[in-house]
Amino acid sequence: MSNETNIEVSEEVIVKYLAGEASPEEAIAIDDWCARAEANQQLFDRLSHTWQQTGSTMSYRTPDLKQEWQHWKTANTTSSGTKKSKVRTLRWQLAAAATVIILLGAALVTFLLRQPGPRQQQVLVSANSQQVQTSLPDQSQVKIHPGGSIAYADNFHTGRTVQLQTGEVYFAVQHDPQRPFNIQAGELNIRVIGTAFTVNKNSDSIVVKVDNGAVMLSTMKDSIVLKGGTKGCYLIADKQLKRTEAITRTTVNTTTIHRSLRFEDKDLGAVIRQLETAYGVPIVLSNPQLAKCRISTAFDDKPLQYVLDVISASLDLTYHASYDTIYLDGYGCD
Repeated sequence: MSNETNIEVSEEVIVKYLAGEASPEEAIAIDDWCARAEANQQLFDRLSHTWQQTGSTMSYRTPDLKQEWQHWKTANTTSSGTKKSKVRTLRWQLAAAATVIILLGAALVTFLLRQPGPRQQQVLVSANSQQVQTSLPDQSQVKIHPGGSIAYADNFHTGRTVQLQTGEVYFAVQHDPQRPFNIQAGELNIRVIGTAFTVNKNSDSIVVKVDNGAVMLSTMKDSIVLKGGTKGCYLIADKQLKRTEAITRTTVNTTTIHRSLRFEDKDLGAVIRQLETAYGVPIVLSNPQLAKCRISTAFDDKPLQYVLDVISASLDLTYHASYDTIYLDGYGCD
């Protein structure tokens, strides 16, 4: 240590002071040094006591004074180092604890966010070789034709939404203005406004026929409303939604042929001739220009009514039946 006179207080200076040989500057330095810290004063008192015990006539005994001085330095250094070490340790522990708390909090939040909500159970209803008729939880009636299947959540009452997975299904919906009835068929959403209709979903199209009331068909880009006696068709590949005129089932051959029909960029005239042969029904193009229209599509084990719905939607045509003949109407193709 040093004072304002730049004199360092050491054991030699203290011994000179006790022996009465210190200069005035050294004496002032020791007085200032003792006044600055209680530990300094305590050390000086111990050294002075040791000096007095040796007798005033005895010479300075270096080992004793150095031992006291070293004891003081060791005690202060250890005490200061211990305090600093404890402070550093405490700060590190607090920082580590804070870090752990933050990490645990973040982990807890992440864990909670990743936890799935209550899992909804799905009810699946399918028809294999025979038609299945059943009631939904809201008492709406469904008739699932062979090969068709639907699914809905076990909490159906909160949303009244049915997933049409495949096939043809007839719906007679229980009216409830507070809870709209929805059918999700791939990208097509069917919102029920009326009561009775049929939905037929296949790999290439979805056809909706409304017996009475009304339904709204919608996609991300378009929507149409179908009233009783009309049909709508959604072409999956083209993402097109079109309205077609419905026909009475009793006027058209509804027999399903168990064969595949493939048309690859074929003119409509050739398609009509092949359909007439396959279904045994005469089909007339009201506008001869329609024969030049070209179409690419395929049908597997489909009734004629379904085939006509898809062709009409694809080429923007309408059709009707008169006695045993089917007439296709339209403006022709460029």
